[in-house]
Amino acid sequence: GFGYKGPQLGFDPAGTVGETLAFFQALAERPRWSLADLQKDLHVGPLWHQALERLSKGQQARVSLWAAVMDQHAVWLLDEPTAYLDTVATQEVGDLLRAHVEAGGVALVATHDSALQADVAGTCRTVSVSLY
Repeated sequence: GFGYKGPQLGFDPAGTVGETLAFFQALAERPRWSLADLQKDLHVGPLWHQALERLSKGQQARVSLWAAVMDQHAVWLLDEPTAYLDTVATQEVGDLLRAHVEAGGVALVATHDSALQADVAGTCRTVSVSLY
C-alpha cells in the first residue's frame, strides 16, 4: 500500500479530528501512532473534538497528513504537504520525511516549498522541474 495526501481534505467535514484519525488508525495494518500518542505527541489534543469544517486550512492540512502517514506504508505520495502550514508544522513534515526515508521508505513529494526542500536536502534526493 501507500500513503497519499492530496490538496483536498477528502474527509467528512462534520466529523471530528478524533473520529477521522481513529478511522484511519483502524484501517492501518501497522499504525504509526496510538491515539493517545497522537493527542499528546502531535499536539492534536486541543483539536480532538473539533469538527473538521471548523478547523483552519493549516489544521485541516495537518489532519490530512497524519491520516496519510498513519499506516507505515513503504511509499508516500504527498502533494503540497506543507500548504497552509506554519514554520513549525513545516519542520515537522521535514522530520517525518527524513525519518521515513532513513528507515528505507520512499516519498514522492510535489512541493513549491523551498524551506521543505532545503530541510530534507541532506537526506532526500530532489528533482526540480519548472514549466515556466
